Parts: sequence; C-alpha cells; structure tokens
Amino acid sequence: MQGLGAGSHPNFRLFITSEISPKLPTTLLRLSDIIVAEAPAGVKASITRFTSSISSDRFDNPVRNRLYLLLGWTHAVIQERLRYVPTGWSEAYEFTEADALHALDVIDALLENAAGGKHTIDPEKLPWDAIRTTFCKGIFGGRITKDSDQKILDELVSSLFIPSCFDVNFKLVDTDDSPCLPDGTSMDECFAWIDSLTSYTSPTWIGLDGSAETTRSEAIGKSVLSKVGKIEKAMDSA
Repeated sequence: MQGLGAGSHPNFRLFITSEISPKLPTTLLRLSDIIVAEAPAGVKASITRFTSSISSDRFDNPVRNRLYLLLGWTHAVIQERLRYVPTGWSEAYEFTEADALHALDVIDALLENAAGGKHTIDPEKLPWDAIRTTFCKGIFGGRITKDSDQKILDELVSSLFIPSCFDVNFKLVDTDDSPCLPDGTSMDECFAWIDSLTSYTSPTWIGLDGSAETTRSEAIGKSVLSKVGKIEKAMDSA
C-alpha cells in the first residue's frame, strides 16, 4: 500500500505481469508476492501458442496458411535453441513472440503485392528472396550479433522458405526422424498436424546432435551446484 495514500481501499491489489528481467526494480519485487509461470518447452508447445494467437480469419488462403505453418516451425526452432545456449545459440538472444507476429504481417504484405489482387498465387512465383532476406536480416537476424549464429539462422530459413515446401511429404529437417508438413493447408488441417506432433523435441529437430541434451543437463547441474555453494557461504558468514 506504500505510496497509494490513506484513502486507498484496504482490499486494493495491483496485479503486474512481466517477463523475467534484471531490469525489474528490486524494491518492487520485495514488496510483491511473486508467481512465476514458465511456458511449456518444446517445438509442439511453441507452435501451438503461436498459431493460437493468430485470428482464424487469417487462415483463409492455402498458400499463406502454408507459410504461416513454416513460420511457426521457424519461430519454435529459434526459441527451442535458446534452451541449449551456448550450443544452440552462442548467447541468450531476446527472441520474442512479437518477432513472429511481425513476420506474419510481412508475409501478408509480400503475398498481397505478389498476388496483385488474386486470391491464390503459384508457389514458384512467391517472393522467396524477399521473405528470406526480411527474416534473416531484419526480424530475427536483427537480434543476432555473432556471425556463427547468423549462419545458423540463414541456413534454417533458407531450408524452409523454398518452393519445394509445397511438395507432398516435405521434410522440415534433413534427418530420419523429421516431421513432414501436412498435405492439406486448411486451418483445421494445420491444427490437426500440430496436435499430431510429439511433445518431446528431439535435438535433431532443431539442428543439434544427440549429445546436446546431455551437455544441457550437465550445465544445469553445474549451475545448481554453484548456486547451492553460494547460499552455503552466505549462511556460514551470517
């Protein structure tokens, strides 16, 4: 109730939502009851959140729906690789849901220009170079500072946003366990395909080898032990 004045209602409560950030004022955190909600991890969970945020009236074009699905996969892979820093990305870049939503608008604008008022357009005539360049150099690439990470992003986008993505059984990753895009592209078919994905994300789906999970687990273990050690030292010196 500090700073609200004597006239404040005794049952007044202020609810604030925020991403976890070191910029949050320490004083505010000490005055607050904190509830931390961590979104489910994995490619399936990420694509589900992303596509659920898209209004249903945008899924009205089979070509655009296909690109939306590819964008959802791209965004999910980018996010999932953050769990494997410094193997997935060299550092924890601040990729957000807003990046993917911005990319939706880019797809809509580029397709509208290319279609020239037509409802459908030949996949071969889509502005592939413009899509790839905007994603790699602007929307997602604008957050990247390392050349090695930029190369990873370039390869990811260039392997997905190509004319053959409209082929039957198009593989999203060049691995034996890679998911294939659905044959149909209606909204129901897109969501059914997402629902069919396994909840577990194999590291190979995001361009990493099988040892990535072991490396990540070891890093988490070392981090926990380090924090426990700091707490013990603080208690001994108290």
